[in-house]
Amino acid sequence: MRKIEAYFDGTAVRPLEPLFAKPNQRITMLIHDDFLDSAKFEAIAKSAGSLKEFANPTLIEREKTAWEEAVAEKYASH
Repeated sequence: MRKIEAYFDGTAVRPLEPLFAKPNQRITMLIHDDFLDSAKFEAIAKSAGSLKEFANPTLIEREKTAWEEAVAEKYASH
């Protein structure tokens, strides 16, 4: 299970990062009682996807275990 931040723009729910969901994959939504102010909303909307040119799709799957791998590498017996 992953946590994905999103916002509702009045028409649709928009994720703030790539969703990577498959068709027919079950998604659970939690609706907060607080709201984004308009300046923050505009900044988020403008920045969404702005760094995608630097993304390396071959490493996305490894993100799930990156922390464990880093700790194992750092504390491995030499």
